Amino acid sequence: NNNKVSTTTTTTDGKTTSRVTSVLDALEQRGRIQSSSPLKATREEDIVLVGKAAATCSTTTTMSMHRADFKRGSRKGKLKPSQQQEYDTSEKQMTIQQMIQEEKNIVSMDEQYARNISKLGSRYKNNDLSNFDKSGADEEDAVDTTLFSSGDKKLTQMELAQRDKSRQIINQDKISSITSKCWWWMNSCNFEKHRLIALGDYVSLVLVPSHLTLVEYQCWLVPIPHCESFVSAEDEIWEEIVRFQSSLRRMFASFGQGVLFSETVLPSQNNLWQARMDVIPVPKNVELDAEIYFKSSLMEMAEEWGTHTKLIRMSSQKKVKNCIPKGFPYFFIEWNNGGYCQIIESSNFSKSFGVDTLAGTMELDPVRFKKGMKAKDGDRSLVLKLCEVWKNFDWTLELDGAGVGA
Repeated sequence: NNNKVSTTTTTTDGKTTSRVTSVLDALEQRGRIQSSSPLKATREEDIVLVGKAAATCSTTTTMSMHRADFKRGSRKGKLKPSQQQEYDTSEKQMTIQQMIQEEKNIVSMDEQYARNISKLGSRYKNNDLSNFDKSGADEEDAVDTTLFSSGDKKLTQMELAQRDKSRQIINQDKISSITSKCWWWMNSCNFEKHRLIALGDYVSLVLVPSHLTLVEYQCWLVPIPHCESFVSAEDEIWEEIVRFQSSLRRMFASFGQGVLFSETVLPSQNNLWQARMDVIPVPKNVELDAEIYFKSSLMEMAEEWGTHTKLIRMSSQKKVKNCIPKGFPYFFIEWNNGGYCQIIESSNFSKSFGVDTLAGTMELDPVRFKKGMKAKDGDRSLVLKLCEVWKNFDWTLELDGAGVGA
């Protein structure tokens, strides 16, 4: 059976050691991944670009060049006003898929304003607001909108593609410096591969290290594409999240347990951190009483730290994505057919609020008491146990034509 994870047990000096054939090997046998794929780009051509660069860089070699592309210095790639008209029809020639991708990557006016000010540097004198009094601009006042425009129409297609490529490479370097710390994410260079339990097209299931867990078999659901939070995740990611949740509920129900799903997104200066959703198996009575426990705890937290006091109730049809606007920090806890989410307004909100609340409910020690108690085998034996149970509920087998439990 190619879907099973093989093991070999040897005995040395009275100790039993389990050697794990990684879940990645099983996924490779099923054709889900390729082991030769690098986890970290080491050359420019290995860097995965997004946005306009992804659409334009592949056609750079065949893209027709304008005579402005042969100029030198600051005039290179810049069109004269009389030459800009011929490039205005490019959007009309785009396919629907290209238009959708373009819409997703439109730069906001605020970001464009910041970029233009950064380009001006010391030459920026804030003259666009100097004519107004302290009360601000009125509707009839003339406002210079030059700083809010990108000026892309003044560039040739080749120059625009090169600038987008350079911007994406710089952004990739910035992302790599942060995501290297996200060892639970498959695209991180420090990803702990042996903890991977299951892999969908857009979401992975990863075992949490035992010294960071409250209970056995605690896991994370992690998007494969970069997402700073599950609220900002695309619909295809949420479709797989729902399927994982359904399978996990059935798996833990076979143990007579319930399961809670939780995420905490704190206020941050950047949005490069990779999202992860806690999967916490709990006794059935704890799941049934979770609404009471978390309602009380969230109200107390709101009074203590000034968090948003309104609790938003979720349901099976109303997920956190439908309750919280993109870009807002929040906490959510979900149980079967229900849950709560709340906007966070204070940086003092605890990152481990969810598991700490459950620790008090279940009369267990907080997770922070176990941080120095790492498993000697890297939790490989626990991965084996969970894989053996999970294989009967693994919906990802359907992605390559196999049935669940095959």
